[in-house]
Amino acid sequence: MRSFISSLLFASLSFAVLQDKISEASKKVKNGACNLPDQPVVTIGYLLYDFGFTTKGEPTTDIEEWLGIVHKRATRILQYHRVNIKLENTNVTQLGREMSSKLDNWTSGGPNVNPYTVLKHIKDLMGRDNPDIVCLVTQVPLTVYTYGFGSYEQLCGNAVPMFLTYNKTDVNDTGDHFGLIIINSLNIFNFHTWDQLSEVKNNCSVQRFKREWF
Repeated sequence: MRSFISSLLFASLSFAVLQDKISEASKKVKNGACNLPDQPVVTIGYLLYDFGFTTKGEPTTDIEEWLGIVHKRATRILQYHRVNIKLENTNVTQLGREMSSKLDNWTSGGPNVNPYTVLKHIKDLMGRDNPDIVCLVTQVPLTVYTYGFGSYEQLCGNAVPMFLTYNKTDVNDTGDHFGLIIINSLNIFNFHTWDQLSEVKNNCSVQRFKREWF
């Protein structure tokens, strides 16, 4: 994972890591060594609910390692289905107080929250410059979809909200499920040919920022 960022008050997801890449890429452009990637890069930002953090802003659990495994398993699922995209974890942010308060109420009643209600609240948190996927991670299931759930929206059309449940025992299954959720967000088109639609893939964060900067 490229960076690990915590914030007590969440307004919008940070793109510092992505912008660092662009800054580095801009140096290559001056030397004629920067090209848009042929393989679309889909960025993922994570929101953590009810995870402990140290005074240095580091998590008190092994969530970083867990997210790395989830990322690897999701990538394998995409490769198995021959989906030509590259997943890139960008940042991890602690959920803000207002949304955390809502989740406190939801989790007290067990996993019976409407999944689309959760997605809507994630969507409401998004600012202008977000990763392509914004994924909430909780320690207990919010809904009957115990591994997680995602929005059936066009990937790279807008930021797509998703959520996962942190579970050390089922991390492989969670990662596989995450990969399938991502594929579902491509099903508006034939996901085998999605990467060939330049008007779509060029709107993914990395491609869009490079196009605007260079």
